[in-house]
Amino acid sequence: MSKFLIEMQHVKAVSRASSAVNQEIVDTVNELAPKYFADDPMILAHFLAQLSHESMGFSQMEELGGPKYWAKYEGRKDLGNTKPGYGVKYHGRGLLQLTGYANYQRYGKKLGIDLVNNPELATRIDIGLQIAFEYWKERRIFSKAKANDVIAVTKAINGGTNGLADRKALTLKLINIMDAKPSLVGATNVDDFDKILSKGDSGPKVRRVQLTLSNLGYHVGLVDGKFGEILKQAVMKFQENNGLVIDGVVGQQTWDVLNNPDAVGFTAPESRAELTEKDLVHEKEPIAQLSWRQKLIGKIQTWFGIGTVAVGTGNATGFLDVSEWSDDVTNSVSHGRTILDVLGVSSTEAVIAIGVVFAVLGLVSWYVSKRVSSVNTENYKSGRTL
Repeated sequence: MSKFLIEMQHVKAVSRASSAVNQEIVDTVNELAPKYFADDPMILAHFLAQLSHESMGFSQMEELGGPKYWAKYEGRKDLGNTKPGYGVKYHGRGLLQLTGYANYQRYGKKLGIDLVNNPELATRIDIGLQIAFEYWKERRIFSKAKANDVIAVTKAINGGTNGLADRKALTLKLINIMDAKPSLVGATNVDDFDKILSKGDSGPKVRRVQLTLSNLGYHVGLVDGKFGEILKQAVMKFQENNGLVIDGVVGQQTWDVLNNPDAVGFTAPESRAELTEKDLVHEKEPIAQLSWRQKLIGKIQTWFGIGTVAVGTGNATGFLDVSEWSDDVTNSVSHGRTILDVLGVSSTEAVIAIGVVFAVLGLVSWYVSKRVSSVNTENYKSGRTL
């Protein structure tokens, strides 16, 4: 898969800086993006748009306000400003407004640059971009951008949604220019590169695998972010169809193919076209069997409820005399008689009420199970279920 490179037109679309600065951004981003597995149009559209917003179109590389304003950072232990003068010296600089002694120290160490003794270096475009890429890596923002989730990206950078309207507008402008396409799984970005998923894992990455496989026609069960047996079977089928090692584990090679728009989806065999719900039960298809059991339970509950109502009604009309039995049932429960007396309800009425409740619950259970079974049968026949 060819690597995406940004061009001058992309930067100019969201920049207020000079042509020289814009060219430096183009050159530096194209050099750094592959190192962070971020050379993707959707990722870079979000990346450039967010940096543009934070730096007023790449034109503001230092926090405004001057020493009197920067003094507000004095004594901020959360920023590492434990000595007098640190607040002013380590005020906001760069494309992401790097602030505080601790941040200058940490990112300087990551980049191999002495930002502690030379904090003004953070205002350089090339260094500012290096800091930004490291920041996105550290905050795991690449996958959010890959999925085209501008709100999640903004929250990861801003801590909230300040300036969201402008961030959205800038991002949309670049997406249109770059003709970027979203992906539910960013398998080749830094967030997922070393992440191996297998049965028992859970979290947002598992959910993205579920969504991607589901969109390709594979049955993954509930999209709940949990890697269970159903998802493992779907992964194995996906691996089989795409010529991968069949182990049910989402490793680097499986990630790469999941991220490929040419990945092979799942198509149901023609032999499924005439299958019925009973056929699926006999074939021990898990969801079909579960639905069948739930429907059976629903029917039992319904008939039990109807029978109970009939007995209670018969007793109330004199057709049946079960008052002694119903009183025994009521009195067998601790304080049951007292409760009925307080409510002014006879034991016969209680029996009828219990019967109605069972009948209603049974009907609901039966109806829901019937609907689930019907949908599952159609999914299986169409290939949505393996």
